[in-house]
Amino acid sequence: MFEQAGIAVQDEQVFAKLHALIDAAFDSRDVEVFLTRVTKSKLRIRDYEGVLRKGFWARKRRGSTKGCRFPIRA
Repeated sequence: MFEQAGIAVQDEQVFAKLHALIDAAFDSRDVEVFLTRVTKSKLRIRDYEGVLRKGFWARKRRGSTKGCRFPIRA
């Protein structure tokens, strides 16, 4: 059986903001538009950093591009 690894979050505030943006992207009213954008950009949905670089997580509802930015650590 699968057991999730316990990974400590280093920056709780940034994690909370990113988690909220991901939840918003997968909202039933927005998920189709979000997935279409990701697919058209030739990214895989599991490529979180790539999707972040393109700004898809930062997009708010109804096409607004205002959102918070997150540091990408490779």
